[in-house]
Amino acid sequence: MKTQEIIEQVNDAINKVFEGIPKGFKEYIYEEVLCYELEKRNIKFHKQKRLPFYWEGQYLCSYVPDLLIPTKDGDYVLELKHKAKIDGKDEIQLERYLFNMNQTDGSIVNFGTRTIKDYVLVDKNQLQKNTNEPRISEKAQQIIDAIKKVQDASDEPATRWIGQAEIAKITNINDSTVKSWLRKLVDQDVLIYEKGKGYQFNENKEIF
Repeated sequence: MKTQEIIEQVNDAINKVFEGIPKGFKEYIYEEVLCYELEKRNIKFHKQKRLPFYWEGQYLCSYVPDLLIPTKDGDYVLELKHKAKIDGKDEIQLERYLFNMNQTDGSIVNFGTRTIKDYVLVDKNQLQKNTNEPRISEKAQQIIDAIKKVQDASDEPATRWIGQAEIAKITNINDSTVKSWLRKLVDQDVLIYEKGKGYQFNENKEIF
């Protein structure tokens, strides 16, 4: 079944949950009822499936999308929320899931506002075609290398925190780009952040 046909049936199931369950329940309640509605429609899905995150062929950590729905065109990703408003962090979360999975279709479902926000990610190859700029992965790697360099030079690397300005200076990448990639690396559990201290590698990352 093609993705669009699946999306229409999934949206029908979501709207059934919108209509049948009032606001205020825990997120997992909506998820359970939605899964029930998907099963009624004979829609296959994977719930809370743990997926590995690799960097240059090396496993670093794992992440867990709420629902994956297989289609003829690839996996359709659903992130479920119960919030007063969807914000940029939620969109980045879905974007990184799609990017890492090399998928293009996903939606953020907010049971708090009764809304479905569809998201289509540009193909990864398209994101990397601009030859005037380093590839996206290269920028993140520059940041990782900069942190490693600073920590390797420290007598106590485990206690050495690196600030955003220091990273920007070492990598010669503009502040806004550094900030964006630091946020993504924190989301991916590669780095941890503490206000007033800065960034360092996550030594307690989740094992797949």
